[in-house]
Amino acid sequence: MRADRYDMAKLPNRLLPIALLMMAAGSAANAQNSDLGLLLGVIASPYDVIGGSRSYVSTSVGVAGQINYAYQVKGWRAGDLYLEIPFLVAVRNENWAGSGGASITTKGVGAVVPGVRFKLPLGGRASLYAAGGVGFGIYGENVVSGNPGGGSITNQTTATAAFDFGGGLDLRLTKLLSLRGEVRDLIVSPSSLSNSGGRNNPIFGFGFAFHF
Repeated sequence: MRADRYDMAKLPNRLLPIALLMMAAGSAANAQNSDLGLLLGVIASPYDVIGGSRSYVSTSVGVAGQINYAYQVKGWRAGDLYLEIPFLVAVRNENWAGSGGASITTKGVGAVVPGVRFKLPLGGRASLYAAGGVGFGIYGENVVSGNPGGGSITNQTTATAAFDFGGGLDLRLTKLLSLRGEVRDLIVSPSSLSNSGGRNNPIFGFGFAFHF
């Protein structure tokens, strides 16, 4: 009996951390100051100017993904201002052929570009937003080339400054979940690694955002 009373006496102390955690979670849900976006999509083919011995270039559409955390710092009747930290990754292939030979190039880029987002309510559950930021990234190329004299494989990677800007549409499904679609141009500086573009990386993404 004493053991049971001792356990019962300790029960409030055991439940207190759980209660505090539930209160904190409830408070966060009511505040709705943050969101986490998880998007998948494609990286479109940028326009490349080809010269020299190359007769044409064909750039296939690649795959892209994004994880984006944002925190609301200010709200007005006209809209809300967020600080955001997006992490973007994308990979695409480029194929070219000319009188001197042919090559297949796999280009990959990953970047963290902290910045700002401004959300404009449209009424109801929908809102538009514009975003932009500055950060850093990693850019890499794997080139498999062939010509009448032989072939070669080159793999190069470089750190790069990165910039992004774009916008999207957010459609609220529930208090904690929304559908999100957006387009961003991720701009990097691949320097001498790229002879046929890579600086502009238009990324189209679609997915979900979790609000808390």
